[in-house]
Amino acid sequence: MLPPRGCCRPTMSQTNSANEAAKIARGGLLLTGTKLWFLAASYAIYFAIPRLATDGDSILGQFKAAGAWLSILSTVLVQGTTQAVSRYVGANPGCARALRGRVLWLQLALGGSLSALYWFAAPWIAGDDAALVQPLRVSATIPLIYSLYAVLLGILNGARAFSLQAAVDGSFTTAKVVLVCLGIWITGTAAGAYAGFAASALFVLIAAWFASRRVLARQDCVAAPAPRVGEFLGYQVQTVAFMMAVQWLVQMDLWYVQWFLDCSGAARDSARALYSATQLFAQIPYSLVIAVTLVLFPLVSATAAAATEQTRRYVREALRWALIIVATTTVVLVARPEPTLGLLLKDSAAHLAQHPDAASGLSWLGAGYVGFALFFLLCSTLNAAGAAVWSVVLALGVAGVQLVLSMLLLPRFGLAGQGMAGCIAMLAGCAAAFVCVGRRFGNVLPLATVVRVALAAAAVAALAHVIPSAGLLGTVLRFCACGGSMLAALVLLGEFGREDREKLARMLGRKQR
Repeated sequence: MLPPRGCCRPTMSQTNSANEAAKIARGGLLLTGTKLWFLAASYAIYFAIPRLATDGDSILGQFKAAGAWLSILSTVLVQGTTQAVSRYVGANPGCARALRGRVLWLQLALGGSLSALYWFAAPWIAGDDAALVQPLRVSATIPLIYSLYAVLLGILNGARAFSLQAAVDGSFTTAKVVLVCLGIWITGTAAGAYAGFAASALFVLIAAWFASRRVLARQDCVAAPAPRVGEFLGYQVQTVAFMMAVQWLVQMDLWYVQWFLDCSGAARDSARALYSATQLFAQIPYSLVIAVTLVLFPLVSATAAAATEQTRRYVREALRWALIIVATTTVVLVARPEPTLGLLLKDSAAHLAQHPDAASGLSWLGAGYVGFALFFLLCSTLNAAGAAVWSVVLALGVAGVQLVLSMLLLPRFGLAGQGMAGCIAMLAGCAAAFVCVGRRFGNVLPLATVVRVALAAAAVAALAHVIPSAGLLGTVLRFCACGGSMLAALVLLGEFGREDREKLARMLGRKQR
């Protein structure tokens, strides 16, 4: 029976495309949920440290200071290597099995060397703060474990096994929060916390190995040879260099505070605790966007060479959702910075009395991370398209600008000056990244979304100063009110329409009438 005139049934190709898009969207939703759980668990650890240990605020500063260097090594290895493996598997799924075996040996040598160097360099890294030596050395096994884990994670990501990837990451987060809190409770030291961290990293390595075996066992594609070690290593060096610069940007500003701020003793401890809290809250939106990048990366890897228009659509849509996520989260957290800092630190009033500029530092840095989240997504697009060298140049440029501005602004404006330095450098880097990606793929800036989000954020920021925010309950209620108001404003401004509702329905597996 023929359909009525004017009625068009979707073709098989269109149906398969819609189903694939829904599958990808569900994977993105799961990865986002996993990242939210990771953030919640991480902040549970940060909230727990000041309360599980006698000198909790100081130990939190030690934990974060040691973690800055660890994050540079481990996150660089995980994200840089994951992107390298994912790009080859995404473009040619048949090479996954051979690539896994070849690269694991390479990573064993690389990760083992880095862990050994990290252990021996601990006294030099700690400088005149001897309390940091032990946590630095206890954490030295983590880069080795992470370097192997990254290969397995890249297999899952490149094969678009997003659900399995989310399950592995979620399991790691659960183990981490339990074991780190157990370590701090038993020992009352930052070193004990990192012993729990290392145990959870070993757990996730084992889980990821079995997950990758499952993915390889169900592959129905024709086996293909893996890239040569030299070819893979050349690309990996670029992605790792990019992630090294990124992690320097997001972690080392805490050390700039120690190096360039003229204070010592209790004043230095207060500055370190306050800026640790500033980092933690300002970086939440950026952390959420990493989940968007994990979905975008294999898509760009598969389409960049042959389908520029399709790649451009992928990137524009990813940027649109990333901007909504980061702007909403940022305006909720930093519109009223003083109560936000008080959520984490037990003695925030005493710390702020010594450094009253710290609150405005959170506002500046939070605004900067809106730009930096988009910067990271744009540079990851260049990496997936095989142009990682441009990402390295951009990230090094931003890191250099941040360092110079920190040296100039920190002595003059205190912790607010460090926030300004990060904000200016990150927004400048975002603008430069848009130019680079635009030259390769065309205009990817969702300008209408930028305008609507800016208007909504300005209105909600004004609302935040009207809503009372006394104590923990008042601050949480203000967060909820501002978040709900931001979403309502975006709906009223027309940012969410019928097409978005249809996508959401397909994502949840429902039929749209």
